[in-house]
Order: sequence, then structure tokens, then C-alpha cells
Amino acid sequence: MVYQTISVKSRTLEILRQDPGAFISGEDLASKQGVSRVAVWKAVKALCLMGYPITVGEKGYCWKPLSHGDFLYPWEFGEKEPFFHHFDSTDSTMNRAAELAGRGCPGGTVITAGEQTAGRGRNNRPWVSEHGGLFFTLLERQAMNAAEYFRFSLALQIAAARCLSRICGKQVQPRWSNDLYVDGKKIAGILTEFHAEGDLLVWISLGVGINVNNRPHSKESTNCANVAGHPLSRQEVLRSILHEWELTKKEVNSPMLCKEWNSLAWGIGKRAAVVENKSCKKDRSSRSEKTGIIADGIFSGIDEHGRGVIKEENGKKKVFIPGKVSIQF
Repeated sequence: MVYQTISVKSRTLEILRQDPGAFISGEDLASKQGVSRVAVWKAVKALCLMGYPITVGEKGYCWKPLSHGDFLYPWEFGEKEPFFHHFDSTDSTMNRAAELAGRGCPGGTVITAGEQTAGRGRNNRPWVSEHGGLFFTLLERQAMNAAEYFRFSLALQIAAARCLSRICGKQVQPRWSNDLYVDGKKIAGILTEFHAEGDLLVWISLGVGINVNNRPHSKESTNCANVAGHPLSRQEVLRSILHEWELTKKEVNSPMLCKEWNSLAWGIGKRAAVVENKSCKKDRSSRSEKTGIIADGIFSGIDEHGRGVIKEENGKKKVFIPGKVSIQF
């Protein structure tokens, strides 16, 4: 059957949403799916408890007209449902990804959360993860030299920038090494962690935090709702990024990846200082300390290996590996 890998919740929602306001009997819902009426009843009961706008009456069940909902549960994603893991609240989707990777979950796994109580960014900086934002981690298993791991982040920046530009109606740009900016303000960030054996990646997780409808936590940040001029569906943002990611991740090893990144990037041609990062390991909630400027010049984008390039006043170029330094404009 076509729906063997799709849960009763997923198929029931699909059928009800096709005709909002119309009642469909439990018998018809069961017959369409090849399951029992009890299975349908249990699925609808669970969905109602989770806040889905379903009316239950003598005639059966119906999806309330003009209802939308912005749910990130696995059954919202059809045939991809088995690859999704959702948490209403968790410390960090990156922690859940590491656990799932250790249990052998396949590449393509997606971990979402309604909120994170200990979200983190690069160098153990805290990432404010309030309701209304989109927080997820992608788990991938793709053969690659571990030293090239950050090419995944570059590819995901490209995918997210393309999608958010379309959705928000303004150009969203990747900023080296792991952020996304619009109108000079941060709208999203990406964090990578991986496990390697020898020189080869075993798995890599890419954590993404996007300010969708949540309140920006500083004057230097913004959200999609402010840029677009109206609230957005986190589910639709996620769907769009995942679709683009399926295309972009095929180009992770392509020599064109870095050229594409440079064509979209924010900050190229601007004066910049390279600052070495010192992680604060004792307290994950504290911000990384800056140990001093180690280079100063014009940011020239990235080279073919994804390293940040600074052109100094004497004309010499210096390259920097992501993770160990930050660039201040």
C-alpha cells in the first residue's frame, strides 16, 4: 500500500484537510486507510489533545474551516515521517541528534523542537530559543574527509539563504562562517558537530536556529515576521529549507560550492578584523572570550576550501579555518 510508512495520524489529517468543515465518519476514515475505527478514534483523540482544530460529533470528524496550525510533529511530513523526531521542549536538538546518531539513525534524520532550554551556538555561546522560532537539527551520513566538515555548513547556509529570501521577500545572505543576515541583522545561525573515525566522517549534525516569529533578542538581530511584514508558518519554512537542502547537499563536494557561497555572501569587500576565539568550557552559558586581533584587512570571501580570506594592507592574503576564529566587521 502507498501508506504503509505513514501513520494513522498523518493520513487522517490529510483526509480531513481536503474538505474543511465537512464531517467524515470514522467508518469512512478507517476504510480509506485500511485500519480499524478504533485506530482512527485513538489517532483523532491524540491529535485533539495536541491542539489540532478537529471537531468531533455524531456525524464523525471534521477539520474546522479557516484553521491552519503550525505544527512540527513527524506526521505532518507524509512519507518522510519515519525520519522526523519532535520534542515540545528539550535542552538542545544537537544533544538529541548525537543520541540518535549513536543508535544508528540514518542520514536524512530531522530533529525539531518547540523550544530549547539550553540552545547553543558556536563556541558554546547560548542561543535564545523561545516559542515562535524554528529550531532543528539535520543528521547526515555522507563520506567525506573530516577536515572538510564545514562544507556542509556552507551548503546549508546557501539552501537557507535561498529559501528565506523567497519567503521573506528580501535578500538573506550567508555571513562567514555560520550565520545568515538580512539588512545587516542576524536572522539565523548554524552549528555543526560531527563524529569521525580516522580521517572520515561517520556522521555530522547541523543545528539550525531561525528567528521566524519569536522576538529578536538583541538590536543586532531580526526575525522573518518583521522582514516579511506578517507572521510565517514555521512548518512551511522548514519544508522549504528541507526541499532546497536535498538539492544543495548533493553539491557539498563540488568545486562550485564556494563560488556559489561567495555570490550570495554578506561582508565581501568590507573592512574586517579576525579575532581568535577562546571557548569558556567551565560555563556553557557564558560567552566566548576574544583573545585579540590576529589579522586586519578586507574580507575577500572564502577560498575553494571554504576558508575565510583576509587581504591585508600590504596585499598579502591570509586564510582562516572556521571555528577557531571570528570575523568582526
